[in-house]
Amino acid sequence: MIVKKKNNQQLILSNVKTSLNDTDKKILDYGCGEGALLADLIEAGYDAYGCDIADRAQTHRIKLMDKSFKIPYPDNFFDYIVSNQVIEHVHNIEIMISEFNRVMKPQSKGLLLFPTVETFMEWHLFLPFIHWFNRFPRFQKLILYFYASIGLGHPKPSKSSKKQWVKDRSLFLQNHTRYRFRFSLIRRFKINKFDVTTIEKEFNYEKYQISAFLKLFINKITLPILLGSVFVITKK
Repeated sequence: MIVKKKNNQQLILSNVKTSLNDTDKKILDYGCGEGALLADLIEAGYDAYGCDIADRAQTHRIKLMDKSFKIPYPDNFFDYIVSNQVIEHVHNIEIMISEFNRVMKPQSKGLLLFPTVETFMEWHLFLPFIHWFNRFPRFQKLILYFYASIGLGHPKPSKSSKKQWVKDRSLFLQNHTRYRFRFSLIRRFKINKFDVTTIEKEFNYEKYQISAFLKLFINKITLPILLGSVFVITKK
């Protein structure tokens, strides 16, 4: 049996508090959306900022990235970066990693949560394996039609809207997701002078109450497949 105890936002805040003793440290929420996590970080006393590509919040603490995807903050500015389910949407991962390197102070850390190609479920759509076929959009549409016919996904398709349901999900996958292999991301961070530690087991054991029997099967190998990856990066 698996029972959720905490959500990602609560766990990120807990990890930040463990990593940073001083609340005057500067933190970046990369891809902060409406700023819910950012608000929690500020409430906890941290000097926190956000950036995103869309203006979905009314606060001077969030800056927009332009088409170059440069992070709009100075060099060596941040002590810590957090990112919750954003990396699978980043089109140019090399720019993102390079920008992390630029704005992070030496020896600063980042906590990154995201799914990869290996993750069996596309959690935005609640559809298994569908993101594996992003490079084959026509075949991907056929699979979407199959899922629509058996009522998979969230929200479920109605009989009268299957065609539109498939079109919407196909456009989302093709235009707004870029899934990468886990080993490839680790390699790219290391090339750009980051150390990478993977903490899926520690993170998810704190997030979920997991029965002793299931723990026999839930480990460092299976967790990224089931629930996605959790990286701690350290700038050298």
